[in-house]
Amino acid sequence: MTSTFQHDKVLTALRTDPELTYLVRGWTATVRLRRGDTADDITIVDGNVTAFAPATDTEAQVLIAGTDEGWSKLLAGDPATTFALSAGGDDTLRVEADLFTQQAPYGRAVRRLVRVLRRVQGTPAAEVELREDPFAASDVAVGRYVRFEVEGVRYRVYYEEAGQGVPLLLQHTAGADSRQWRSVLADPELQKSYRMIAYDLPFHGRSLPPTFGARWWEEPYEPGRELIMKWVVAFKRALSLDKPLLLGVSVGGQLAADILAHHGEEFGGAVAMNGTYHNDIMASFDNSPFNDPRISREYFASLMYESTSPLAPEPLRRENEWIYASNGPGVYKGDNLYYSGEHDLRIDGHLIDTARTPLYAVVGEFDPVNGAPGGPQEIAEHIPGARFAVLPQLSHFAMSDDPVRFNAAIKPILDQVVADNRGADA
Repeated sequence: MTSTFQHDKVLTALRTDPELTYLVRGWTATVRLRRGDTADDITIVDGNVTAFAPATDTEAQVLIAGTDEGWSKLLAGDPATTFALSAGGDDTLRVEADLFTQQAPYGRAVRRLVRVLRRVQGTPAAEVELREDPFAASDVAVGRYVRFEVEGVRYRVYYEEAGQGVPLLLQHTAGADSRQWRSVLADPELQKSYRMIAYDLPFHGRSLPPTFGARWWEEPYEPGRELIMKWVVAFKRALSLDKPLLLGVSVGGQLAADILAHHGEEFGGAVAMNGTYHNDIMASFDNSPFNDPRISREYFASLMYESTSPLAPEPLRRENEWIYASNGPGVYKGDNLYYSGEHDLRIDGHLIDTARTPLYAVVGEFDPVNGAPGGPQEIAEHIPGARFAVLPQLSHFAMSDDPVRFNAAIKPILDQVVADNRGADA
């Protein structure tokens, strides 16, 4: 079968792409593209792309293999397919490469290579420009620290706040921090109705590990669901907040629901975004690389880029990636232990009383858990009174990568939770 790739045209594009040129520095490898019955090799020697031609019997260090359907979807930019590529593969597309010598140091280069292929032979990957900061004039958040104690350990936790009205706690995603919420805090419409408070969990962002009460450097970061819930409740109490709302994303979405189940009397309601009802789909998830000393944080940060929205401004997609690359060692893995293994509303979802504490589950249209077994839609299906909505054109990190769309979509949902809460109090 004749190759479907335009070798000379693609080779020129690979050689002249500034980002790929930077990412392949020091790399020597053969990247094999197998599409159905054909195979083509991209040759990289000491950081230089030297050839793109039909495959020979040379050993390939990286294999991207798929059916015609899988390649067609990938080159067209199908979000689910591009995420599958980052995650390792699915039935129509897969990546095979040694984790430590190829994927960890050069996985980002592989994914950039695919985007260059798309530009030449498919639907060019959208890189939406950001011409101005839409919230520059209202970016008035103030940062502070608060101290509290949990289980004999004293914590100093950083938070930023803006706005006035109903207190609203903003919970970041696994392995990240409150910088993800900067454009939400700066939204002038949200500021009119909500006292927004975005915090860094202990060990995250600007909340340094505890100075007293724990020798944290002698053990891995693995707090677990119960301790994380205690941190949030202690933070809420330290600020003397009266039944605040809680808005969390990803693991924060799961935390929002879990807190209503176990500490509902402390809160006025919650919005759980991109959090699941249960996580059986994560049963085969390999969390071990995310605290392996041979793998840099830049590796999993680049995976997070693939979960940003293809419609979001490119600088904000990159900003989210930067936030992930700049957090503490092992923090992402430790949070994922809770995300993938400790959250299951089939066990305790019945403890959520939505007549007292309203719960709204939402999911981004492009989020990998949208419609998945055990996904956010099942929260509304199984918990009486819980509401559900799909947020069009948004993805996993919507509050940071596409805040204009996110803020417009989330305000009426927050307003509905407030109305439901007031109805419960009447």
